[in-house]
Amino acid sequence: MKTLSAMEVRRKFGKVLDMVAKDRVVITICRANKPLAVLVPADEFTGDKSTRAARLQRTVERMADWRRTHRHELAGLDPVRMLRESRESR
Repeated sequence: MKTLSAMEVRRKFGKVLDMVAKDRVVITICRANKPLAVLVPADEFTGDKSTRAARLQRTVERMADWRRTHRHELAGLDPVRMLRESRESR
C-alpha cells in the first residue's frame, strides 16, 4: 500500500493509474494528512471471484507450508486450552 497526497495524484494521474492497474499497488489518497479515498484495482473492487479464489488458495498454501515448517514448535500445544486460559485471565 502506498500513500499519496491529492496534489501528487492530480499531477501524476496517469502514472498512478498504471501503478494501480498494472502493478496492483493499492493507493491511499490523503489531504492534510487525512486519508480520503483508496484506489484499488477494478477486479478487487468488483470482487472478481477467480482472483479472490486464487488469493485465498495461495493463503491456504502458505499457511500449510508454515505449519509444516513449524510442526516441532506446535507439537503438544492445545489451542482450545490456550483459548480458555486466555479468556479466563480477562
